[in-house]
Amino acid sequence: MYKGIFLKILEIWNKEKSMKELSYISPEVEESIYQYINYIKKQLKVSDKKALSTILKYTEYEILQKIIYEIFEIRLRKIVFSTLEDSYAENLLDFEKPLIQNLTKIFEEYREKVRNLSFKPKTLLFPKEKNRFLTVFLQPFPKIIGEDMKSYGPFKTYDITSIPIGNIKGLVRKKIVKYIPIF
Repeated sequence: MYKGIFLKILEIWNKEKSMKELSYISPEVEESIYQYINYIKKQLKVSDKKALSTILKYTEYEILQKIIYEIFEIRLRKIVFSTLEDSYAENLLDFEKPLIQNLTKIFEEYREKVRNLSFKPKTLLFPKEKNRFLTVFLQPFPKIIGEDMKSYGPFKTYDITSIPIGNIKGLVRKKIVKYIPIF
């Protein structure tokens, strides 16, 4: 029934190691692998734990686990690199397809943030209102009412905020905040 499946798994392992792209694993072979693993698990549950055949079957199971794990680690690296290079990965298994979609979304969001930082730093750093500057709190501080009569805070250590200049001066003198110079 499962004759040759172990050799098929070894063949897939060798292909994954030697090819740059993902190797093709047919749905039938994928299903056979799952069935074979479940078959071995069932055999191990009902067999005599001290019998030589059980020890050999358990060793086979451990080797099989390591090989399958390595196959999918190699496939994962290939998927990540193809996504980073914006190239299309072929021969994806059904459970790998959502992975590539999620990775693509994550990498796009990351690249967009990098573009914003590298090309639009002023829009990220400069407050839009005049007489307001960026400051970093050096210690926790309770809520304050700004000179513009708006409330700000409470603040934690290392919070970065934009508050009116009139409030900053006293906080800087008391070493509660530090002004962040923006060029």
